[in-house]
Amino acid sequence: MVLDDADDLAPLMGGKKKVPAQEVREPLVVRYYEEGLARFEHFWATGQGRFKDGDLHVYSMLCNNLAIKYRFMDRYDEAADLHHKGLGSSPFAEHHNGLLWCAVGKDDDAQTVVEAERLWHFAQEHGYSRHEPTRYFSTVALSLYKLNRDDEISIWMERLDQWFHDLDEDEQRDVRRNYLASLMSMLDFFSSTRPELVLPRLRMHQQEVIALQDCYPLRRLACALEAYPELLEESVALHKQANSYLDKDDDEDERRMSQSGIERAERKLAERDAQSGAAASGRKPWWKFW
Repeated sequence: MVLDDADDLAPLMGGKKKVPAQEVREPLVVRYYEEGLARFEHFWATGQGRFKDGDLHVYSMLCNNLAIKYRFMDRYDEAADLHHKGLGSSPFAEHHNGLLWCAVGKDDDAQTVVEAERLWHFAQEHGYSRHEPTRYFSTVALSLYKLNRDDEISIWMERLDQWFHDLDEDEQRDVRRNYLASLMSMLDFFSSTRPELVLPRLRMHQQEVIALQDCYPLRRLACALEAYPELLEESVALHKQANSYLDKDDDEDERRMSQSGIERAERKLAERDAQSGAAASGRKPWWKFW
């Protein structure tokens, strides 16, 4: 769809300056996608139209493209219906990816895990050149955490390691930062219930994460350390170090979460010290001199 790409439109309209803004083009793109979909379905219902209107793979691609537009409009149920139509006509991985993000958009944690499972297995069995587990594994871990299914996070960490291991050396170098960021996020969610399994992996990667000088992965490592009362001083220090790495590429959400992470870790440290002080004073009442 040429309307969807400013670079494609520019030569047809006499230069980039004459290309309408995205917000102007977007309703037209959606309209033509919808009309294209209607033509395909009319052909199948009546047998009338051009023979290309019966191309199942093109129809499936059109379902995917329109579903993407609907997702950005928060029309998640309609988008999911289109992805299912696409899977029924010519299945490919982008539909499973789309169904995952429909579930995420609807805050449906159980369905998020279901769709992530389907995407992972489809990619393993049929291939998916644009498969990026680092884009969704931490979201799956969050859903499992919210569902009180924390132990299943270990399955997804194994899959993350498997995916990374299967890449060649150049690919591993290219995605190393994203791999570490995703792993730190998953370890953070896992640390509240299985701290004994998490700490060795945190220590294994800690220096490499620090060397990235990147707020997000170091912040998530610091968050994970909050699960260990004896390591709260270190957690506070790493939260502050992560905050110092914020740059122009970090959005307001990351800045807000970094600051709230510092405040939360400092509060936990103060509460721990207050409890320790109370326990110590309880062992020796004020009126005892021996």
